[in-house]
Amino acid sequence: MKRNLVLVMSLLVPACLSGEEEPGPAAIRGAPTPTAWPLGGREVSFAQVTFVRDGAALRSAWGEIAIDPKAVERRTGLATGYVSARTADRWLVLNLPVDANPAAKYPPRVAARRPPPPTFIPPVRTSFDLGTDRPKTTLDVQVVVTATPLVAAHLATFASQPVTPFPVSPVEEDWETGILPPDAPPPSDFAPPPPLPPWVPTELDAEHWEWTQPFEHNVDAAKNQCSNAALANGLAYLDAYFALPVPHHLFKGVFEYNTLSLPGMLDLYAQRKNVTGLCAGSGNNACADDDSGGVMDAIYGYVGAQSALDDIAIHHQGGEGGNLDEQYPGACPALPDDGPVSDLAGDEVTFDWLCDRIANGDAVHLTRYTYDYESWPAYPGAPLVAVTAHAVRAYACGKDLGIPYVRVLHDKQQDRFEGDDDPVCTARNGGSSWEVWWLADIDDDGKLNINYSEFFQLENAIAIEVL
Repeated sequence: MKRNLVLVMSLLVPACLSGEEEPGPAAIRGAPTPTAWPLGGREVSFAQVTFVRDGAALRSAWGEIAIDPKAVERRTGLATGYVSARTADRWLVLNLPVDANPAAKYPPRVAARRPPPPTFIPPVRTSFDLGTDRPKTTLDVQVVVTATPLVAAHLATFASQPVTPFPVSPVEEDWETGILPPDAPPPSDFAPPPPLPPWVPTELDAEHWEWTQPFEHNVDAAKNQCSNAALANGLAYLDAYFALPVPHHLFKGVFEYNTLSLPGMLDLYAQRKNVTGLCAGSGNNACADDDSGGVMDAIYGYVGAQSALDDIAIHHQGGEGGNLDEQYPGACPALPDDGPVSDLAGDEVTFDWLCDRIANGDAVHLTRYTYDYESWPAYPGAPLVAVTAHAVRAYACGKDLGIPYVRVLHDKQQDRFEGDDDPVCTARNGGSSWEVWWLADIDDDGKLNINYSEFFQLENAIAIEVL
């Protein structure tokens, strides 16, 4: 069924401040709006992102909201719901899905393994436009959770609702070293924060569902180790829930310093270059070469060393611009021409393929490209070029009123401060993050944009299936 879409306009009028509201449903008049429960500082936190690139800290206009699903459930009784947030004059977040009981959404192949309940429920994060890159310490905002999503007719009915001051904390995020012109401005200028979804459905009967996998495995990564860390997270998941033999342990490390670390062992098989410690090292391409490691080398090499290649199938999507070849392992010169063959499933990553792999229980490795203007100063319509990449594990997928999304986990920091001594670098843990990425091809180039930003696109995906 075709969706009816409307633009989100500035429908709100200024509202006064108030203290944190007592738990209880807010009375919303007008359109048949779902009961909205106000959320406060115990359930919600806000942050302003500082991007770290080559040792430089660059404050940005990127905001981040984090929701604690268990705290929401304790306050409201809702195990599942949709969080929306607005200031006095604009919406920041609409219908962010939160779930305090994700095990209920395990796909059948995962549920058949009878996994234990999750040991913890991580905060759910997504990004929004903070409105300024100046230091922000508070944000006046109304945050509500509803049992069903909001649609366009509901939005104006919140105009008279009060906003509440929430503290805003600084948070560091890796900007990944890129090939940027020397006169390029900081990320707050060349990568505007993700906008609000430019449209919202007018109907409640659009597609609405989710599949999710267990998500506890999320290791802190060394510098430029994101690809091998994403693989390690996925292999640890397959070991725990599908009995794939993985003898090494999921903790932070590189091979040169600890041969028991799973990410470190994947460094070895990927042939990741220039690794002299946690704060130094190159990234991965598809295949190892003189400058980079290879994600396919890591998969085939490590799993093959455990004599488990006969127990898996490998699938990939994202050729040409996504930099994956037609077939592996044959495309990687250093790999023997045996083991499971992975044929290219399409030149662009599609949501349907990606979600089918997640629903099948596969460990899914996603590569996101960051784009920048080809030259500075930029001009209207200036071309964008890919400047850097980042890898994550995708562990859930779904549609919220027909809008596709994935849930991903990764380390947002990756020890980006060059020149740190190893002890300092080792102490810089805490970048592990579980996020919702909304997916839409907003520029009609066939690639899925992330959070409605032209600067971030999905480029390729690799799935490891246990047979």
